[in-house]
Amino acid sequence: MIQKTPTLSDLQESIEKLTSEVRKLRLALNYKKRPKPKQATITNPEWCYEYPSMTVDLTVEQWRDVRSGKKLSIEGRGYTLEEFNEDGSDLYKQDYWFFNDEYEGDVRVEIGIVTDRHLKEIAFRGSLSDCEIIETDAPPNHKKKNRKKPV
Repeated sequence: MIQKTPTLSDLQESIEKLTSEVRKLRLALNYKKRPKPKQATITNPEWCYEYPSMTVDLTVEQWRDVRSGKKLSIEGRGYTLEEFNEDGSDLYKQDYWFFNDEYEGDVRVEIGIVTDRHLKEIAFRGSLSDCEIIETDAPPNHKKKNRKKPV
């Protein structure tokens, strides 16, 4: 049997079919979705009537470190009490968070008056499982965000 020599249009048609098959295969291979990186917002339970629940936001990298058992210390959002300074201004306090400090999974929150970094009190001590944790998908540019400064 004699095979006919393919024409240019035959070759183009074959290339288009093969290209289409390659695209389908690439899509099938890339379909396995990687889990999206997560960031977390953590709120401690009210431990004592003197201290409100406090919240800290962790970046993807920080949350990954905490979940893997690495030690992390970070400043929280801070808050204003209904108390006032001697000059009548609001009394602002800063919260400091310590994760996996004494053992894996522990959380300690200390508070201090911003003007006196040495005056700190423990506002919460417990387990990460005691806290409210809200995980959210990280924004596409999460690696470009500045990390919060460690304590």
